[in-house]
Amino acid sequence: MTDLVRDLEYGVRMLWKSKGFTLVAVLSLALGIGFNTTIFSAVDALLLRPKAGTGLESLVDVYLSDSSGYPYSSSSYPDFRDYRDRTEVFADIGCYQSAIVRAQSDGTSEYLIGEIVSGNLFRLLGVSALVGRTLEPGDDLSPGGHPVMVLSEKFWRSRLGETAAHRVSIAGGSAL
Repeated sequence: MTDLVRDLEYGVRMLWKSKGFTLVAVLSLALGIGFNTTIFSAVDALLLRPKAGTGLESLVDVYLSDSSGYPYSSSSYPDFRDYRDRTEVFADIGCYQSAIVRAQSDGTSEYLIGEIVSGNLFRLLGVSALVGRTLEPGDDLSPGGHPVMVLSEKFWRSRLGETAAHRVSIAGGSAL
């Protein structure tokens, strides 16, 4: 224990002798800690905290494990229907999968990141639409039926100029 005390005293003496180095070290640590705190706060607010909705504390993510042992494999839509129709454990099951689509509007084309979701997911999450409607369970009953799309408020305002009847072509199909 006395060795530790002597080492600490020696360290303090050396830092006191070279005040310039000490100042730079303290400022570097302060800036690094402040920057990391800011980044973590932003990630926490944007990615980790639950978004709007009700009853989110009772939601769980369910993944499949594939034959290689990867624990986060996705399942097919027929598998989802089987889980949904035969479950006795969960009150309801919704599904989602990320997708990249090419959108064309007014002669311009761009790639967008979105989600393909089951018709009940918005109801399950307790999320409602600002304008129009969200998806409904009946929207995913007829394969190849009329495509339905829900846009974020930010996309609607910035890209479509808040016009509800703006026609957008999405990857070969079209949606209002």
